[in-house]
Amino acid sequence: MNDDGVGGYSASWIQPKRMTQTRRGSLVEAGANITVGFGVNYVANLLIFPLFGMHISPSHNLLLGAIYTCISLVRSYVLRRWFNGLKFGHAPSR
Repeated sequence: MNDDGVGGYSASWIQPKRMTQTRRGSLVEAGANITVGFGVNYVANLLIFPLFGMHISPSHNLLLGAIYTCISLVRSYVLRRWFNGLKFGHAPSR
């Protein structure tokens, strides 16, 4: 029996754990996700827009993709940090 008196099991699972992913790790993961998403989005726009009568030049498609990529990177990073904070029992540090 352990110190907590629970027949061989520790109550350590109740204690909040440290976040295992660093801010930099969160940013790198979000960046990789966004990079792949950008490529998929670029090709999809070139294929799907014409089906709706919209024709966009490749350069405008890049610009549009860059704008949405920046928005998505920030959103992904913030959500990743927030969910890690929930998972490990504390708000992410600044």
